Amino acid sequence: MDKLLDYSNGKVLLYLYGGYHSNCNITLAMLDKINQARPDVRIVKINTLKHYHIKEKYNIKALPALIYLENGIFINKMSGSLNYKSVLMMLDGSD
Repeated sequence: MDKLLDYSNGKVLLYLYGGYHSNCNITLAMLDKINQARPDVRIVKINTLKHYHIKEKYNIKALPALIYLENGIFINKMSGSLNYKSVLMMLDGSD
């Protein structure tokens, strides 16, 4: 998973977390599976305590959250309980 970089090119899934939740093994394992299933989507991990403006920009109320962008354009988001099938459906729904 990439660190916060320029995410204006290509397909990007932003994984937003707060503080101590960065290493949730279940979520990280699920994101690894997403990365294997969809290598065309770059996953970027973002600590919202350091980058709070992203949480505000996309009106995220609950963490963890995922924001899906294509070429820097907002496509979809989900927060709270994240699971493999619903994330794949979100990504596949945009193709």
